[in-house]
Amino acid sequence: MVRIAAADHELSTVAKVIRGRDGTIWISQPQDGNIIHFAANARRLGVVGRKGEGPGEFQAVGGMQDTDRGLVVFDPMLRRVTTFAASGRVAATRALTRPAALPPAAFVVAGDAKQAVYIHYPTPPSTATQGAGKFRSVPVFLASLGGESLSTLVVSDGRFCSLQVQRGNGVVGAGIPYCHADRWGVSSNLKYHAIATPTPVASGSTGFELLVVSSRGDTVTRSRHLLGPSPIPGRVRDSVIDALPARSREPGLAAEMIRGGLIPHTYPPVTEVAVSDDGDVWVTTRSGPTGSKGALVVLRGGRELGYTPLPRTSWVRWVGQSEGLIVEEDADGLQDVVLYRARARK
Repeated sequence: MVRIAAADHELSTVAKVIRGRDGTIWISQPQDGNIIHFAANARRLGVVGRKGEGPGEFQAVGGMQDTDRGLVVFDPMLRRVTTFAASGRVAATRALTRPAALPPAAFVVAGDAKQAVYIHYPTPPSTATQGAGKFRSVPVFLASLGGESLSTLVVSDGRFCSLQVQRGNGVVGAGIPYCHADRWGVSSNLKYHAIATPTPVASGSTGFELLVVSSRGDTVTRSRHLLGPSPIPGRVRDSVIDALPARSREPGLAAEMIRGGLIPHTYPPVTEVAVSDDGDVWVTTRSGPTGSKGALVVLRGGRELGYTPLPRTSWVRWVGQSEGLIVEEDADGLQDVVLYRARARK
């Protein structure tokens, strides 16, 4: 197992992680604004970038891609794409102009800096009676940065799992207990977009439907997958959801939800979706009474490759077909980057 330990390399909080074409690993750190380059065996090779607004500097790293031209980095704050040569010097910088049709929100740019993806999330309701916990359409747009085109790739019936409750002069967010929202993922090359939608399963189990579409709008994968038993008794879940319309008007609702007392650590059953540049998907799940965590690896086309157990405090940052780069956090908040290999089912 390849492990890049925070203690050995003075890593701060890890943001983006990718694996290069030659097996090397790139890690971005938001506090320092830099990107650290490691060999496939975890040996440190060098650093590019730093916090700032000058050439080769970043305010935020919104995306990275290792291409034949070098490392391409997108900064959504400065709205520009910077390409670094193998030596670490800045090879090219390109400012981005947002198409007029693209709404003013964060977007993801492909390595060629010619396309962007934007997911339009409707404003969360302020009460349960306005649609909290219910389904609404969530479109995914594909835009060209060289022109004005804006096409819809896919529309999902997304479920709101939060409220925005007015309190005095401000707004506070309130989570809805036992609500399982759609999870989205997009490959770093913007060729594939995945949506995991929760599905009701008999006998008290949980499951999800997986939809993967290409940037051309073709359906690559449409499959259904079963998980373990639900950690929440059905009668408890139903009684809480049924009471939401009346309880959403109670003054103490927001504080109660924020404290998280009604939301078990074992829920929701699907927490992350990561997509490879070839259309394979790692779906991070939690299931069973203890909320055991792991990644279900689904190959392009819908076949399950296997299930890989993960630590409770971990996040998937990059995936290939049979391997993934995972951020593990210890009790002191230190974050290691570990290369996991998918366990194929026999």
